[in-house]
Amino acid sequence: MRVPESGMVSIYAESEISKTNGQTQYPCNVSLSLDGDPPYTPILSIGFDLNGFEIRRTAPNGDNAGVFTRTQAGFLSFPTQPGRQTFRIQYSGPLPNTNCQFRNTKLVIIPLP
Repeated sequence: MRVPESGMVSIYAESEISKTNGQTQYPCNVSLSLDGDPPYTPILSIGFDLNGFEIRRTAPNGDNAGVFTRTQAGFLSFPTQPGRQTFRIQYSGPLPNTNCQFRNTKLVIIPLP
């Protein structure tokens, strides 16, 4: 997408995440990667629940684990370079013995003037 001269975009993401095994302190992450920025910036994660898929949504309060409910969810604003940028979602579990599953991921990006 083309980022405007302001260099600002707002993003909203949601994903269903399931952690099927692993230690609770090691989360399953959905991360945002932008051209020119360090990759794997976590925006959603689940670390403690092994009870199947749970939905997480981006939270404007800075909670990088995300939130469950739509009423607490919202857009996050990011500064980046103006011009053509590629936005990607990256899925990860931090350890080989931590198994994560992801489904129904959505990413919305809005350029800010």
